[in-house]
Amino acid sequence: MDDGIEGNEPESGKSLRDRLAEAERARRELETEVTGYRAKEIISSKGFTHVKPEDLVGVASTDLEKKAEEIEAAKAALESEVLKAALLRRGVSADEVEGAVAQLLGKSEEQDQSESLALLSQVSKVAGTPAPRTNPDLFGPDLIEAELLQKEQRSKR
Repeated sequence: MDDGIEGNEPESGKSLRDRLAEAERARRELETEVTGYRAKEIISSKGFTHVKPEDLVGVASTDLEKKAEEIEAAKAALESEVLKAALLRRGVSADEVEGAVAQLLGKSEEQDQSESLALLSQVSKVAGTPAPRTNPDLFGPDLIEAELLQKEQRSKR
């Protein structure tokens, strides 16, 4: 009987358990690595400033985004509370604390998002007028090559 193992000796239970344990360990390492990359992607795409990939270790990949949002909200609230407490200890009146905290934390999230969208809109616009085609029979790489040759010939004159 050929079981796909070198030689015809069946493997012992211990060696099979060792191989299984090693395969499981490798699978967990790969899963952790993939989850870390996915966490970094979520953090950067959502613009989270308080969440770090280490905060999401052990979280299932399907729950990463939800957990990252929860952590971001909790840490932002904690940061705000710490700032409020520090300002109150410094003698800032309770009426002025909210404004001071907002000023210290910077712009609101809505302002950041609207500025980002405006910048994206500006950057993604195609500007300028296209050069007229001198050879309407050519397309794609052939057209580009022909235009470059013509440009080169004009510059030599």
